[in-house]
Amino acid sequence: MSIFGILICGAITGQGKAIKGWISGIIGLLVAQVGYDRINMFPRFSYDNVNLMATLQLIPIMIGLFGFPEIVRAFKRNTNKEVMSISKFKYKEGFGIIGKNILAILRSAVIGVGVGVIPGVGEDVGGWLSYWATKTFTKDPDPKFGEGNIKGLASAETGNNACIGGAIIPVLSLAVPGSAPAAVLLAALLMHGYRPGPLLLRDFPDVVYKIGIYLLFASVTMWVLAQLLSKVSVKILRINKHILMPVIFCLCVVGSYLINFNLFDIKVMFCFGLVGLLLTWADVPLAPFLLGVILGPMCDENLRRGLDLSGGSFAPIFQRPICIFFFVIIVFMILSQIGVFRMIGARIKKSKESK
Repeated sequence: MSIFGILICGAITGQGKAIKGWISGIIGLLVAQVGYDRINMFPRFSYDNVNLMATLQLIPIMIGLFGFPEIVRAFKRNTNKEVMSISKFKYKEGFGIIGKNILAILRSAVIGVGVGVIPGVGEDVGGWLSYWATKTFTKDPDPKFGEGNIKGLASAETGNNACIGGAIIPVLSLAVPGSAPAAVLLAALLMHGYRPGPLLLRDFPDVVYKIGIYLLFASVTMWVLAQLLSKVSVKILRINKHILMPVIFCLCVVGSYLINFNLFDIKVMFCFGLVGLLLTWADVPLAPFLLGVILGPMCDENLRRGLDLSGGSFAPIFQRPICIFFFVIIVFMILSQIGVFRMIGARIKKSKESK
C-alpha cells in the first residue's frame, strides 16, 4: 500500500513525467530507513552518530523541503503578488459548487473511508488517491489540475478528511489503532472504562453515536474557523517580501528546533532545504519525496515482520487476494505511465491500416 501511494503521488505530481515522481518517492523511502529499525533495533546508515540513530524527524525535513525553495523563489520574483482582499463567501454559489461536483465528492469520500480503514496508511494516501481518481475520470475539456481546479481541490480534501472517520472504524470494532491519533483515542477510551472491540455496541451502544456527533461538530467548527481566520491570514501576503521572508526563515529555524530542542534538527532542516532546491531545479516533485519519508517506516516494519513470519519467503505476499489486487494495479500503472499500452495500441492500429 505504501508503494501504491507513492506511485499514485508520483504520477499525479510528475506533470507528465511520472518517473521523476517515482524516483523522488523512492529516495524518500531510502531516507526513512536512517536510524534504528523497529524490529531488531539495529542502527542503519547512522555512522555511529547518536542523532542519526534516533531517526530523522519529519517536521525538519518537511520545513526544509518546502520552506527553503519557496523562500528562494520569493526573492527571485521581481514583483510582489498583491492580495488586497478575500471575496465574500456566497452560500448559494458555494452549495452550487458542491452540487456540480457531488459525484467526485462522494467517490472521494468512499475512497477516503476505505483507505482510512487500513491501519497505518494515513490521510496522505487517501487525499492523493482521491485526487488521482478525479483527475483520471474527469471529462472537463480544460481541467487545469494543479492550478486551482475546484473539483481536484474538493476531491483531495474530501478524501483526506474521510480518512479520519475511516481510521476510527478499526479502533472501535477491533481495538486496532492505525495511527498515532487513533492510538491516543484508544487509550482515552480505555482510561474511561470503555472496551473497544466487537462487543462495544452491545456493552456501550452510546459511544459510537457520540463519536459521530463529535466528528460532525468538529467539521462545523473547522468551517467556522476557516471563515474567520481566512480574512485575517490573507492580509499577511500584503507584507513586503523583504520583510516577510526573513521572518518566515527565522520561524523555520525555530520550528525545527522546538520539536525536540535539538540543534541537530536545524542541521537536518538546512540539509533538506538544499535537497529541496536541487530537486526543484531538476523539476522533480517534492510531494512524493515527503510521502516516501512518511510511509517508509510503515513499509519497512510491515515488510520485515511479514518476512519474519514467512521465514524470509516472499511467496505468502502473492497468495493474499488484496496483495495480488494491489500488485496488479501497480504493474498496470507502471506500464501505462511508461507508454507500453500506447505502443501496443499504435501497433494494433498500424497493423489494421496495413491490412
